[in-house]
Amino acid sequence: MRAFFRAANPVTLTLLAALLLCAAIARLTAGLHRDFSNVQLLLEGAHSADKDVARAHLWMEEYHAGNQAINYNLQVLNPIRRAQQNLATIAQHPTLRQIAAPNGQGQRSAHKVAEEVARCASELLVLAQLREKSKARAGALEDLEFNAEFDKLNRNVDELDWMLIVGLTDMRQRSLQSLYGFYAFAAILLTALAFVIGRNRDLVHAHTEELEWAVEHRTGQLRALTDQLRGVSDSVADAIITSDLDGKIIGLNKAAVRIFGYEPAAIMGQPVHLLVPDRMQEAHRAGMARARNQEASQSTVMRTNLPGKRADGSEFPAEISLSSWFAPTERGFTAVVRDMTDAQAAAAKLKSKQEEIYQLLQSLQTANEQLREAARHKDAFLAAMSHELRTPLAVILSYAQLLIEGTHGDITERQRRSLETITQSGQNLLALIGDILDLAKIEAGKLRLELDTVRITIVGRACLEMLQPLARAKQIRLAGDLAPGLPTLRCDPQRLNQILYNLLGNAIKFTPAGGTVTLTADSTPDFLSVRFTIADTGIGIAPENISRLFQPFVQVDSKLARAYSGTGLGLAMVAKLAALHGGTTSVESELGVGSKFHVTLPFNGPPGPAEESHPGTV
Repeated sequence: MRAFFRAANPVTLTLLAALLLCAAIARLTAGLHRDFSNVQLLLEGAHSADKDVARAHLWMEEYHAGNQAINYNLQVLNPIRRAQQNLATIAQHPTLRQIAAPNGQGQRSAHKVAEEVARCASELLVLAQLREKSKARAGALEDLEFNAEFDKLNRNVDELDWMLIVGLTDMRQRSLQSLYGFYAFAAILLTALAFVIGRNRDLVHAHTEELEWAVEHRTGQLRALTDQLRGVSDSVADAIITSDLDGKIIGLNKAAVRIFGYEPAAIMGQPVHLLVPDRMQEAHRAGMARARNQEASQSTVMRTNLPGKRADGSEFPAEISLSSWFAPTERGFTAVVRDMTDAQAAAAKLKSKQEEIYQLLQSLQTANEQLREAARHKDAFLAAMSHELRTPLAVILSYAQLLIEGTHGDITERQRRSLETITQSGQNLLALIGDILDLAKIEAGKLRLELDTVRITIVGRACLEMLQPLARAKQIRLAGDLAPGLPTLRCDPQRLNQILYNLLGNAIKFTPAGGTVTLTADSTPDFLSVRFTIADTGIGIAPENISRLFQPFVQVDSKLARAYSGTGLGLAMVAKLAALHGGTTSVESELGVGSKFHVTLPFNGPPGPAEESHPGTV
């Protein structure tokens, strides 16, 4: 090695040193480019996760405020899951460990903050799922726990943002100092090379051009890296202001220009206290003094809430993070300023919304109490109606029947017809009272099915025979088409008879003389259910009225209500009794042509344990 240096040409040694310097600059530039790109990705990931959680929080409040259009899993849980994954990736990124972590008393490293943010996101997901299961409203314990964890996540994300931004600024200052040192050394090499060139100009000329090209190339790379760093800084929504040790502004990003309203040329070199209201100058100077007195090994991030002052003199609420940076020959401060105007307005709006929700909950509680009181009154009325109406009505019907049978002496034909009218009207009224009581029991969940195994053809034929006199009186053809070999049906025989009787009676009522009413029964394609169809050639139903058919006390046309007597309870009873059996109802109709009512019941009876069961076959 010594022989090599003795024999080597001075120009060769100088060029070798220059090439080594260029290689060192290239390696430093590549490393800085990689680190800056990684920090930019971490910043974007943290911002994306913060937005996802904030958006999920807003959708959750809308959902629990009663907005049924919100898809809870898609619009609330999925954004939190995505934020959790992003934050977990950030926490594991090796670049976090390269960021100079302030080690002041109580100050956490960027890596620890990222791990805490990821843990908060996981806890938020669990709380969001629990809140959905419990259907908790605003003000409930689940809501308070979620909001507390949400606030904790926001604070930690903000802290991570500050650390990344401050770390980015610190990396920039350190990289510039290192590159300036390399350039100084390059200048010395060029001077030495110039001295050697004086003795060997022709030989060195080519090497000089090569070295100048290399330096120019590396300078371009440094300029590109500086532009990239400036782009990262300008992409941040918060104002970033860099000052020297005396408090004079030496750098700011686009957000600072937008927030404070100063043009860069007008504010560069000016004291930073121009951005602070006069009444807050003392607090500002005290904070700067504390930061100035810190040693490099004690660097930490100080946070405070101070109002900022714009160029036009107006003020705005701000959250400020102040940190000091150190370089071999230079020292200064970096302040990250967040305009809190929108955040405070959103917080006030959220508080107002929570108060509205609380008032709404109070109103709902009052309404629930009123509904419970109304339900108690309804139960008392139904009990009274059952006892006070049905009992005397049964007595009237019994005495009317005794008179018809001549128990108390002979009666004239006219008297017989009158008594039959009384009996028929009383039976109709008794049936109406029974329907009302049954409907009330169904709505209260108190109607019990007495399940048994029945033959469908027997029940169907019995209903047809029962209604034949009514059909003949109206000159209507009443027919049945019950498929042979149908399996037995597990149901409440009385309620099945009630379903078919109501549908057939309804069809006869709305079918003019000369028309046809047909009852059919057949298995569904999957052979799991029986489908009853009652078809008529009656007046039909307008399409806009079909949705109202199965509502209690509803007749779809006032003219029809006058022309055809009825309470509107029959179809409502059919729908509810079918639902109790685990079945469905539907209707097809064409105005002026006729209607088809379908009732589908499972062969094996309603799902779940039966209320009462009576073995046997009817």
